Amino acid sequence: MTEQQEFTASDIIAKVREVAARNPGRIYEVPMGGERYYVYDGMPASLEGCALWEMGLIDVSLQARWVNELSIRDLLNTLKVNGTDDEINWLRWSQHYGDHLDPWGTAVEKADECLANGIEYRVAS
Repeated sequence: MTEQQEFTASDIIAKVREVAARNPGRIYEVPMGGERYYVYDGMPASLEGCALWEMGLIDVSLQARWVNELSIRDLLNTLKVNGTDDEINWLRWSQHYGDHLDPWGTAVEKADECLANGIEYRVAS
């Protein structure tokens, strides 16, 4: 991972929204053997992986590390990125939908709906 300026979960949400808006129909297909990968084959892979990569928070070195498969909540803790409960909840929902074959634009919309309806992410990890 790279040395980075200080970012918040709010900054990451804005970048996730930007990435999804540029690629609303993209569907992340999880490679065999994993739940998710932020970096795969030397490139950013998932929605959150693309956002974190563009922000300089992760790079190709993440691929060889165990943190490449962490939930967004746990990865942000590892990166020492702070956020409110609502921000982390939103990121967890966007990751959930983005990793489970929803197009990226839809993943963001569903995360917005979950947050608006006060639905807390309670799936493991």
